[in-house]
Amino acid sequence: MRKARVFISCGQRIDREKNIGMEVDRYFKARGFDTYFAEKVHSPEALTEHIFTYLKESEYFIFIDFKREKINKTEYRGSIFVNQEIGISIFLKIPGIGFYE
Repeated sequence: MRKARVFISCGQRIDREKNIGMEVDRYFKARGFDTYFAEKVHSPEALTEHIFTYLKESEYFIFIDFKREKINKTEYRGSIFVNQEIGISIFLKIPGIGFYE
């Protein structure tokens, strides 16, 4: 029997964001899950070659959306890649949980 898979979608603009994503990856691996953390995958080709495939093969989805540019006094834009992955996971009906900075 294979392990349940967790897809981890996380902003990676700066080292702090990458480190948080890698820590979430370690957390789930330590609990017996297979994980996919899309580190260094940031191109249109990667979206079709990696992201779609791994999302389809995952049972769970975790997304961590960090603040980007300020939209107005209280709102910030999030990661474009994270938001694309959220949309795909919703379409595929993958249970998920999200965290916003």
